[in-house]
Amino acid sequence: MRWSVIVERPLPQDDPKQRRPDIRLVRAQLDWVPTVPLREGLVRTIVYFETLLRAQGAEVQRYPGAFNAA
Repeated sequence: MRWSVIVERPLPQDDPKQRRPDIRLVRAQLDWVPTVPLREGLVRTIVYFETLLRAQGAEVQRYPGAFNAA
């Protein structure tokens, strides 16, 4: 199994402590709004990457307390 190395570095001074995504700009300039609810989009993303990793022979484990994406 391959592992990535995690390198921790200090955050930049201007890095927000809590991110609050705002789609008003993309809505105004591109007339775009999301059509998939956030939770469903997250579940789809998790399932996609789990499937991709399994196809590459990786063992995929969910952590205790993780929501059920199946």
